[in-house]
Amino acid sequence: MQVLEAANFIENLKSQTAEYGDISRLAEHLDIHRVQMSRLVNNRAKLDLDQAEKIANFLGFQLAQMLLPPEKFQKIAKLAKTAIVNRI
Repeated sequence: MQVLEAANFIENLKSQTAEYGDISRLAEHLDIHRVQMSRLVNNRAKLDLDQAEKIANFLGFQLAQMLLPPEKFQKIAKLAKTAIVNRI
């Protein structure tokens, strides 16, 4: 298990959690225990590579994108959201 130093990932996850709904719903869809997800979001648990990839993929991002500084990630997230809306 490879552990990531991922402050950017956590901040970006928080922003997407706000977009998605709540932590409990996200944890349920990812099959991650709600307490573990809460610890990840609150930076009280180590984030391993497998979890990070699983979360990023579920949210529709590549892991590398989720590791970007939040201001850069927000631009990508906004573009992705716009692309989805335009397809509808």
